[in-house]
Formats: sequence, structure tokens, C-alpha cells
Amino acid sequence: MTELQRLFIAYDQHRTARRPCALATVVEVLGSAYRRPGARMLVTEDGELTGAISGGCLEGDARQRARRAIFQGEPALVTYDTRDEDDPRHGLGPGCQGVVRILLEPLDFTNPDNPLELLRGFAQHPAPAVLATVFETDASGLKAAVGQRVLLSEAGVVRGTPLLAAPLAEAARATLAQRQPQILTIETDAGPVRASLELLLPPLRLVVYGAGNDAQPLVHLAGSLGWHITVVDGRPNLATAARFPEAATVRIVPVAELETATPDPLAYHVLLSHNYAYD
Repeated sequence: MTELQRLFIAYDQHRTARRPCALATVVEVLGSAYRRPGARMLVTEDGELTGAISGGCLEGDARQRARRAIFQGEPALVTYDTRDEDDPRHGLGPGCQGVVRILLEPLDFTNPDNPLELLRGFAQHPAPAVLATVFETDASGLKAAVGQRVLLSEAGVVRGTPLLAAPLAEAARATLAQRQPQILTIETDAGPVRASLELLLPPLRLVVYGAGNDAQPLVHLAGSLGWHITVVDGRPNLATAARFPEAATVRIVPVAELETATPDPLAYHVLLSHNYAYD
């Protein structure tokens, strides 16, 4: 199970229980840091955590700030400078020597375009996409812009908040074309805003030919990384879902069918049947 899947499960539980929560997202990193932009952590009003935004040095302070954001009902941007090893917020000197900026956002369960719902939309239809999020503005009149975001799919479908949708979508198209995440300053009629443009890619695909015992640890490891896994074998007693619970698909395919099959050109293929003719 991936970290994002764990976030969805926790989010759904909190929504069902009507337990207020906030999402902490790494939006910018300067220098060295344990997690990169796009790392997320869900925080409830009583401090329960799901996910991580660092190796453990930032979570404690971010938890308290996220709870404050829930209470105030407004997003907040916090900057952690881990180059200062005397800063008590970071514990006993993490040594990362970088600057990490975290956007803290109270989640509105009724909003179909809140950040986790947008990410769920991507996960349900996995194809390259860009999530553009405004996290900072220098203009007081644009305070409401913080937390505005759009999700642009490769098919050109745009979802998100109406405020700043046009400039965010335009920036997202450029990011999608370049396949490179970035931080941009976007000029709007009301003034400049800074936005994080996160490139979202579907899980890597792995096809394992062979359902023997030696394939099980490989599939387990790939599953822990969130890969989309298909296991193929001609032996019905080995090619079972019970033996490969992390696989999305387990197929029983005779050699004759393999000879006419067209392999997925975008997947990784591993031959593990230990049968020369099958491999």
C-alpha cells in the first residue's frame, strides 16, 4: 500500500467520523531535505498523524501548527530552516542543511475539489497530470488565493477551484509538457502569486512471468513501492491471487497464448518461470 493510499483510507475514516483534519504538504525545498515537494501528512484536530513530511524532525511542530490551522479555519505556510541546528523546533539538529516550506490546510469534507479529492481523481484514472497549488502571495488582497489549486490531466481535463483557474491551468500545461515539477511566480490581475506545480505520474508497471516461490518477494517489494503488478504463469496451482496479494492481476496464460501476445512497451518485464520455453 502506498503512502497516498494510506492517506485516502485515513481521510475517509475522519470524514465518516466527522473528525476535523488538515493536510500538511511540502511545497518547496531549498537545499537538502528528507522529503521532496509533494510529501504529505494528514493531521486530525487531536493530533493523530498519517504520512510524513520529514524523517521525524518536523512532524511535532507541524502537528501543533496544523491543529491551530484547523481551529482558525485558515491555511498557513510555515518555513523550516534546518541549517539552524540550534532551532529548538527541529529537535537535536537534523543536519539536513536545507529549507523546507509546508502548506497547512484545513480540509473541507464537503468540497469535491479539496486537495485529497483531487488526488483521488488522479489515482482513480492514473495518467500523467499536474497539480498546481498556490502557496504564497505578497499581496494582502490575494490572501484568499493561498490553497487555490487545479488538477490538469494529460487529456486536458481541468478540475479545481475557480479562483485563478486560468493562469494555474496554463502553468500546469507547460509543466506537463516539460515533465518537470517546478515553482513558479504567476502574474495575475491582482498581483503575483507563487505556486507549486507537482508532476503526478501513474505507478510503474511490472509484469512478472513466473509464479514460483522466488517471485513472491519480488512482487512483495514492488507492491510496497506502489507499483502496478501483473503475475503471469501457465501453472494454475501457482498463479493464484492468494500467493500474490500485492498483484493487481494474476493470470494463467499457456505458452501458446504468450506467443501471440503483445507485451506492454511501457512496463518492466521479469522472466522468472525457470522454464526455458516459457521464458
